[in-house]
Amino acid sequence: MTTSWRLAFSLVLAGSGLAFQLGCSGGGDGGSGGGGMGAGGVATPGDVYEFPSRFDAGRSAVSHTGQTLRHVLIEDLERYVGALTEAVDGGGTPPQTQAEVVAALQFFYDFDGATGGVELHGVTTTPAPLQAVYDDISSGKSLREKMAGNDDSTDHADWDGGAFVGWSDPDIAAHGGSLDSPEGLLLAMFNTLGRYVEQRLQAGPAMEPGTTMPIPQVYVTTTGIDLQQLIQKFLLMGVAYSQGADDYLDDDVDGKGLSSPNTQEEGEPYTVLGHHFDEGFGYFGAARDYLAYSDEEIAAEGGRSDWQGHHDSDGDGAIDLAREHNWGASVNAAKRDLGAGGSTDYTTQAMRSFIDGRALILAAGESLTADELSTLRVHAETAVAAWENAIVATVVHYINDTIADTEAIDADPAAYVFVDHAKHWSEMKGFALGLQFNPRSKIAGADFAELHGLMGDQPVLATATPMERAAYVTSLQMARDLIGQRYGFTAAQLEGW
Repeated sequence: MTTSWRLAFSLVLAGSGLAFQLGCSGGGDGGSGGGGMGAGGVATPGDVYEFPSRFDAGRSAVSHTGQTLRHVLIEDLERYVGALTEAVDGGGTPPQTQAEVVAALQFFYDFDGATGGVELHGVTTTPAPLQAVYDDISSGKSLREKMAGNDDSTDHADWDGGAFVGWSDPDIAAHGGSLDSPEGLLLAMFNTLGRYVEQRLQAGPAMEPGTTMPIPQVYVTTTGIDLQQLIQKFLLMGVAYSQGADDYLDDDVDGKGLSSPNTQEEGEPYTVLGHHFDEGFGYFGAARDYLAYSDEEIAAEGGRSDWQGHHDSDGDGAIDLAREHNWGASVNAAKRDLGAGGSTDYTTQAMRSFIDGRALILAAGESLTADELSTLRVHAETAVAAWENAIVATVVHYINDTIADTEAIDADPAAYVFVDHAKHWSEMKGFALGLQFNPRSKIAGADFAELHGLMGDQPVLATATPMERAAYVTSLQMARDLIGQRYGFTAAQLEGW
């Protein structure tokens, strides 16, 4: 990536006042109290995901920096997309063509540490991150290599051989990409965004459907799809969730995940099994002392420059992004606990299971006994169940938002906001698409197909008839009911989220 626009394209993050340089120099790897544990922001002994090496005194046996880097890459890709509108509308030097947009997005997706590792990442914290550039976090890692279907040795289905489902409208792939694999659909999203950027540069903003009002954001399509949200949520599911649920915390492949040997990984302070379990934990995204946080702290809302989901737990004046920051699903778990009125505690359920499972691995010998392996499976399955429940509850949350948006078109048109409607629908769809990547998901097969048939491939907008909108609201309510039946959610939970 050596094109001049990349060298010149410095994006200003909203509200931060800080420049985020995306160039490639030199050419182109709570509510439930957060578990109610800890006091004064300090986790009590036994409540921290930290374990000593049995091979190297004084060293930690925990390592998941590759997973942290992938979380950072997903966040930075989202930031890049979010900043495109200002750049296109005169606030920067944007990519000029569809192909250049796709290439810019692939900087993150195909990340090459050999050329991009010295670049500043875009995560801001208070105090500042310990790791300033990508290579400070980890090296030799990309999103592409871990996308469902690409790292397929443990996939429970052939994602690029016909098993991938959930999107049937070919329009998303009209400019490139495909519908027949997770990566194909992601590239379809990239190319669609590229086409919208190119067209906006040539002809100005697209119009909200049925109006003469310009769509403010370049990443929102005229069909009501927010590509920033759809891309980010699909990556969280296609990379982080699929790797956690179907690789590192699964046991169906010899030498992988829970079926790994508990022997030392060559030259490392951890065992193979311990490291695989750490990697599953890393994809969940929790800080090591997650149980010391309230749900309010983990889920705090604000601009990207105003993260609250981190503590300087060791008091060194910096935030270690691999130890002291909450990412992805760990944040959603706290949000859903807060929205459940005390009836769920996904944060504690997941974290307690991760800690107890890792402690078992540390205490076990080189070969786990049958009882130890059985108990480890329970810990892993309980952690993944909490992870999935939090994601599914998040799908319900955005179903409810999309229902409210759709109904507002007729009931309160003055309060209706098209871009909010697009955002809510896209978050719902992006998370829901990824549920198929868990081999133990409670919504699979015919249920999964039914769910996505009810959701469709785009929202029903103001250009539809009132009868069509009412029918879509009914479909979304049926989707919510289907989820409730399969996951055992109460009516109060389904409506409260």
